[in-house]
Amino acid sequence: MSVELEEKHTEASVLALLRKRHAAKNGNGPEWAYVEKVRDAPGFDAMRTAAAMALGLWKSRGHELHGFEVKVNRSDWRSELADPAKAEGWCEIVDRWWIVAPRGVVPRDELPATGGLLETGARGLTVNANSSSPCSVQLVLG
Repeated sequence: MSVELEEKHTEASVLALLRKRHAAKNGNGPEWAYVEKVRDAPGFDAMRTAAAMALGLWKSRGHELHGFEVKVNRSDWRSELADPAKAEGWCEIVDRWWIVAPRGVVPRDELPATGGLLETGARGLTVNANSSSPCSVQLVLG
């Protein structure tokens, strides 16, 4: 089954959608603290950068830390699959790991059970595969 790719997105346009998703506030205050371009260590010790992270601020939802990697084309996604070590370091840090991509870039059958998939759509980002399992070092996504 072939999935038609969506209109062209850039990393910046996908990050804008992710930022909007985590900016919602209600009477209880903001649900998320959201930061982009997060390094895995300070200064020259850093080895990798996550596109974004969001820390849950509501105790009722467990204060989970979610990490996000943006992939805007198939070749970028294939590079991630070829280097599973990139995700292993993040899985020691975050509770959940998400790939954020335009529809059709990441087929669900290539996504491990421990990873989630957020896809761009007409109304922003939608969950295609839930990151319901905690991140583990067996995850093969960057």
